[in-house]
Amino acid sequence: MTSASQLWRIAAASTGRSFAGNGSDGSQIYDQERKRQQEINDALIKQSGKENQYKLHEEMGKVMTDNVTVVRYNNRLKETDAKLLELMDRYRRISINDSNLWATMALPHARHLDNMLELARVITLGALNRNESRGAHYKPDFPNRDDENFLKTTIAEYSGEGPVLSYDPVDVSLIKPRKRDYSHEKKETAKA
Repeated sequence: MTSASQLWRIAAASTGRSFAGNGSDGSQIYDQERKRQQEINDALIKQSGKENQYKLHEEMGKVMTDNVTVVRYNNRLKETDAKLLELMDRYRRISINDSNLWATMALPHARHLDNMLELARVITLGALNRNESRGAHYKPDFPNRDDENFLKTTIAEYSGEGPVLSYDPVDVSLIKPRKRDYSHEKKETAKA
């Protein structure tokens, strides 16, 4: 079994090798990333389309609030994912038509909206792929917790094509899972 300190040393060595080709202070990495970020900003500023980023943000917030909160239904999660894909497509046609970019939040908002749409898909697909009720999330079609299939942590990776989900087991060696049961308070209150 690999210890945490061994994993840290492996990660540090790997990071050190990546810095080695980029100047001793990592300055080339900084310059490359700054250039990449500026290219993203420039592309957004040049984009011309009829879509309003604030309207897309509002639609995303509504569909997520309506369908991906505490009570979740798979059919609504599928509809939400379809809506998010539509919003992501429409996002490519937003226009930042503000001549005073240095004094407004239009560009940072557009950058954040892109990230929010990606994360909304991660949340939605993560929920869709868990056919159980766990913690604060409840699926009426799957009212029980399913430790055999879902006692695991969902891991999402960015692929450029959408989130790729994988899973990691949960260490239960110190604390064994047990059913949450708050009904004893109700029974005690009923007796009083």
